[in-house]
Amino acid sequence: MNLDPNGVCKYNQLKGAISPEVSCNVNAICCGFEASGNKWPTTNYHNEFTRVPDKLIYFLRHEPMILEMYKFMYATDYNKWMKDRKKDKDLYSDNSIPPNEVLKLLCIGFNLFLNLYNGDEYTNYCSLKRMNLDEIKKSIDNGKAVVSSFNLNGFGHIMTTVGYNAEGFLVEDSYGMNYLKNHKDIAAAKLIPFDEYKKISKPTGLDNKLVITYSSIS
Repeated sequence: MNLDPNGVCKYNQLKGAISPEVSCNVNAICCGFEASGNKWPTTNYHNEFTRVPDKLIYFLRHEPMILEMYKFMYATDYNKWMKDRKKDKDLYSDNSIPPNEVLKLLCIGFNLFLNLYNGDEYTNYCSLKRMNLDEIKKSIDNGKAVVSSFNLNGFGHIMTTVGYNAEGFLVEDSYGMNYLKNHKDIAAAKLIPFDEYKKISKPTGLDNKLVITYSSIS
């Protein structure tokens, strides 16, 4: 089962305009949105950016509602990031966590971004859930990709699971991590065996994984 046998991961984070080295998150959620059969609403938000992930990362780092949520939910991390933000034009440092790297804020912010600049009534495009491996398969069977965190030899990374077969899950990677270099290619995805997928899940080895999945939009 593969949501798109031709691959949809045209979101190469290294082509990003803002902090490309830590933008796997926004690229993965955009990849999953399209892989789940959705089309982008028209938006005039910051047209100096041509890529949707760049618009989204800018939104997550500047939108007052997101910053207030960050401050309320994770005050210590927020304060550390705000301190670094004053010194860094890209609003990123190795010592702190920008909002786009927080899975909960990424999910909430993605919904706000699409709704505020689409002009329609509020739509819940994606949601944060705990899923085991069978539930991830079921989501894919229902045509909905899954975005989640991994630990690749000590490096935190967010990727999009778009399919599976008898051997494992098909995962699209916006960065092209060396960890996956020797994994089998299937269209635009990498095949990760089920046992390995569970092992590299972040937190490591957790079967009941915290993921972002997509809603059925009428």
